[in-house]
Amino acid sequence: MTVFHPFRKCGHNGFTALDVLLVLMIVGIAAAVGVSRSVSRTTFTLATEAETLKTHLRYVQYRSMSDALAPGQTLTWGLRFNAGSYDLVYNNAATSRRLPNEDSPSHTLAKGITMTSSLAGSVLHFNEWGNPVGADATPLAADVLITLTDGSASRTVRVTQNTGFIP
Repeated sequence: MTVFHPFRKCGHNGFTALDVLLVLMIVGIAAAVGVSRSVSRTTFTLATEAETLKTHLRYVQYRSMSDALAPGQTLTWGLRFNAGSYDLVYNNAATSRRLPNEDSPSHTLAKGITMTSSLAGSVLHFNEWGNPVGADATPLAADVLITLTDGSASRTVRVTQNTGFIP
């Protein structure tokens, strides 16, 4: 029994270009759906939190470079890190100034994301030259690595030791 095919002439076997295109389109759509489902929403949230942290670190660095130190003052702006949040501090004390794009001086990480830091103390300050310093205003001995984790993936934000560069 022969099946009627509108694009084939009698006696010709094989696939037409239209057949091949339809199969490729179906495979492409199936692949796109499969890839989009394999990337979790928390991966995007993790990347967003890492970029937000970089923005807040750069803000603190800028504020430290632009504010003049008062006589006897050794520190200006910094971030105090906790497991699931960080706070803006001024001269090692809490401040009421807000972080950029926040309603408060604190930023709480999204649900399911945790943070660890290689910083010996829990506060990272920048001096008037934009260099990272500890809570006692001494230069840091190594780069600061702040790792955000969602359980399956992680992102590390690096603050370079001598320059304060945040890539």
